[in-house]
Amino acid sequence: MRTTRYLLICLVLTIVGLGSLAQGANGNAGAKFGYPLSANSIYFSVTSSGGWAVLGMLGTLGGIVFFVIALIASTRSGRA
Repeated sequence: MRTTRYLLICLVLTIVGLGSLAQGANGNAGAKFGYPLSANSIYFSVTSSGGWAVLGMLGTLGGIVFFVIALIASTRSGRA
């Protein structure tokens, strides 16, 4: 049960983090296709600034930390 709580916290923090990064995002994306396969390319250019960037970074990092804690807790309890 403890591991489930950690995973739920991980999921919520990751969704909040990535969602706030997407909310404050400003950028573009594109693709180029050509005959030699080496001429094909896909690019993403995204910039987040202000409070959205800080909240997104902290939320995503918090989600990663809770994911690691959930992994450790599941190995110690013997249940996945």
